Amino acid sequence: MPRLSPAGALSSLYQRLTKYLSDDAQARREFRWLYEHALNTYTKHAPSAAHDLGGSGRGVPGRSPLLRSKLEQTRLWRNSPPAGANEVVDGLQAIGPLQLAWLRQAISDRVDKHKPLQYILGTQPFDRLELAVRPPVLIPRPETEEWAIRVSDAISASLQQYARRRVRILDLCSGSGCISLALASRLPADTAEIVGVDVSAKAVLLADENLSLNERYLRNAVSFYQVDLNGDVSKQMMAVMGAASHDAVVGEFDVVVSNPPYVSYREYCSLDSDVRDWEDPNALVPNFGATDSLDDDGLRMIRRIVSLIERGGPPPSVGDDSAQAQPRTLRLALEIGGSHQVEPVRELVASAGFGHIDVWRDLAGTDRTIVGYRGQPLKLV
Repeated sequence: MPRLSPAGALSSLYQRLTKYLSDDAQARREFRWLYEHALNTYTKHAPSAAHDLGGSGRGVPGRSPLLRSKLEQTRLWRNSPPAGANEVVDGLQAIGPLQLAWLRQAISDRVDKHKPLQYILGTQPFDRLELAVRPPVLIPRPETEEWAIRVSDAISASLQQYARRRVRILDLCSGSGCISLALASRLPADTAEIVGVDVSAKAVLLADENLSLNERYLRNAVSFYQVDLNGDVSKQMMAVMGAASHDAVVGEFDVVVSNPPYVSYREYCSLDSDVRDWEDPNALVPNFGATDSLDDDGLRMIRRIVSLIERGGPPPSVGDDSAQAQPRTLRLALEIGGSHQVEPVRELVASAGFGHIDVWRDLAGTDRTIVGYRGQPLKLV
């Protein structure tokens, strides 16, 4: 069999990816991203010290000024319109043998192993940040990015309520740290203290790594800890934070945010293998693997989170003058799986004393976030 020229090899790889995805536009996007990643990561003759040939993401880009500049450009080309079919193969002659070898391995991982693109690239843009991603930690989604930005805007608009003290924000099920770090980068400097907790040691390690990688963009303090929300949360937080009292650790939080596991087991079984084979099922399905999980509606962790919040006073009744006097302050933001979860979650949040509850839709029009407002800050019980 004759050896393919670089142009022929690239064309063959592109066709393989197109057949796998069954979507020409998405194939053009992904191939362009992979090709650009090979060019940005490798010289023609030697791999970057920050990456291995398999694209595992264990070496994380962003440590050199040159590579940081290229990653900042990445935010633009990952979100630009897909290239035309002819543009995909333009500039192929510039690719070197190691770049081509990496690209072959990347396409094989994507097609044969169903490896998510983000894990192959090793990074994922999230708002103004570039986050390291690696299996099995949940990949940050654009839908989460959308509501995290809205939460930041809402907090920024209410800063005058905090009498010059820092806003305390608790991020439950923090995963890669995407929400905490986005808030830390967006909120005005020195206006917030953010704590993220997750049950997964791998997630906390990755979140700490992302904190270090994006430190230059952060304007507020962030810390991450391993905490199991199904256990004694206060006791665990006291232990990991080295505090002597419950109030020193928990006290009052002004805002609680969370992208918790909310996928039912039945829904999980129907997910693409890109998700099921690679991402942590415990970050997707609450109580994954339990014998009664087949009857789960995906809301166990949301119920647990709401149960951790100390009950506020009853919501003011309609027509009560105090209803108008209560400040409309965002206190809680919970990501959900769609319209079928809106009413049960709304009832749970209302039962915790939130006088105002909104439902935010994502850009696709899907009900995505339940947002609760009340006057007083939150305490964990």
